[in-house]
Amino acid sequence: DPLLCAQRELEEETGFSSPEWSYLFSVCLAPGYSSEIIHFFRAQNAHPLEGDIREGDADEVIYYLEVSREEAQAMLAEGVIKDAKTLIGLQYWLSEKP
Repeated sequence: DPLLCAQRELEEETGFSSPEWSYLFSVCLAPGYSSEIIHFFRAQNAHPLEGDIREGDADEVIYYLEVSREEAQAMLAEGVIKDAKTLIGLQYWLSEKP
């Protein structure tokens, strides 16, 4: 179930949880090469969990950065963000009315 996976990933990767989830869309990042489908969800009113339950891989480096809508737009325009999944998600978010 993609929603359960997204909820688990939010908790494991960030130490946050959310009571409100909505499905946004799904994409295939490399049709013809891979059948992997990425599902995008919106988690609203996220809050930190008690304790640190993050379970990232030992060689995984995760940076946490809270930015405003304007800062996210600037980061996209300046080419700071290189990850395709992040680009797609941010562009979708920025296309919505604030």
